[in-house]
Amino acid sequence: MYTEQHNPNKVIVPREEVAEFVDAHPNCGLQRDRSYWFGFDEGGGEIDSDVPAQDEGGGAAELSWAAWVWLEDNGPLLRDGVERAPAVSPAGHIQPDATGGGAS
Repeated sequence: MYTEQHNPNKVIVPREEVAEFVDAHPNCGLQRDRSYWFGFDEGGGEIDSDVPAQDEGGGAAELSWAAWVWLEDNGPLLRDGVERAPAVSPAGHIQPDATGGGAS
């Protein structure tokens, strides 16, 4: 995963990583031969994506959560020192806290 220089809160999941995700989650509904991107606001809420309607569902939500976790660990999001409660992914995973703590 990576971000764009001009939009650091937009996470791009390259085709190779999508293929690995689909291989691990064969019924996720995502296309394995394309990339996806997810945009987040400063509070961590998803504000945009390029997930087409036919790909929406649990798999897209889980990939979005994975993008959020990646951004928490690697991007500028939520680096304002404000402590936030962990959120729960669609699959029930707890995401890292705003200080970069571990997931469980």
